[in-house]
Amino acid sequence: MIGGLLSGVGKLLNAGAVCLQHVNFTQRALNCTPQELPGVLTSYARGLSDASFTGFKMTLAMMIAKEGDADRKAGLQQLMRLSDQARQGEVVVPQSQELPVSDAKDGAELRACLERNPVTLITLDLNLGKENGLDLARDIRKDRNIPIIMLTGKGDAIDRVVGLELGADDYLAKPFELRELVARVRAVLRRTAAAEPTPSSAQRYAFEGWTLDIGRRSLKRDSGEDQELTTGEFNLLEAFVKRPHRVLSRDEIMDLLKGHNWSPLDRSIDNLIARLRKKIEGDPEHPQLIKTVRGVGYTFAADAKRLT
Repeated sequence: MIGGLLSGVGKLLNAGAVCLQHVNFTQRALNCTPQELPGVLTSYARGLSDASFTGFKMTLAMMIAKEGDADRKAGLQQLMRLSDQARQGEVVVPQSQELPVSDAKDGAELRACLERNPVTLITLDLNLGKENGLDLARDIRKDRNIPIIMLTGKGDAIDRVVGLELGADDYLAKPFELRELVARVRAVLRRTAAAEPTPSSAQRYAFEGWTLDIGRRSLKRDSGEDQELTTGEFNLLEAFVKRPHRVLSRDEIMDLLKGHNWSPLDRSIDNLIARLRKKIEGDPEHPQLIKTVRGVGYTFAADAKRLT
């Protein structure tokens, strides 16, 4: 990608406008693969003093101004964009053809992005400064079913549980490697793609005033009103209606909901069930559809009739 990248840099060096250390690093960074770049850039940016980091940004700005090749200029601009994230210890996700990325630094930018472009998946950092990431997730879930992976630097499991209750499809605690984030993104996208309607999945089940359409991934009341479900909620309900009156342990439910990062030590399954009860039970405090079998697990107590 570099091949002749630093055209004009010699003149800048002679003028004393840039630091040779920054130029050499920039050349090395632009030769990195997308997988290598986050670690390399983060290590360099966080190892600089405030004054040196300012000099690094000035060097990038001058190189961008002097560069005439469009592709090389784009590479330098990407480094400029990612350097602040790396300096602050934020997640650095470079653009790639496989996983094109749109950045949003706050809720307003995210909402504008959602209105402007189709979004396949959202990675949402809970630490957004003035805005609460959990509140933003709640707003997104009101009218969109886009998969959400929550990123948090907090060690308390409460944040993860609340995030899953609000509809997050997965979570990842910082610090983490980019490879793990990409792997989780791919896993969620695979689950989403697998959930798309296909002829073999065109099944509908009726129970207690509800119709669950597996192919269309929809849940409707008999009155025709749609009930929005997250990916996890829908998969859980599907597992239950296909196994009515059968007691399922938490371990069995975890196995049925493959792809999620469940831990037998937390109560994520219990909270997911509680969230689903709020949406389908007439009285969630005294559930009649999803009943708890103490010491064992849960059972779907309604008769589920397959329609197609």
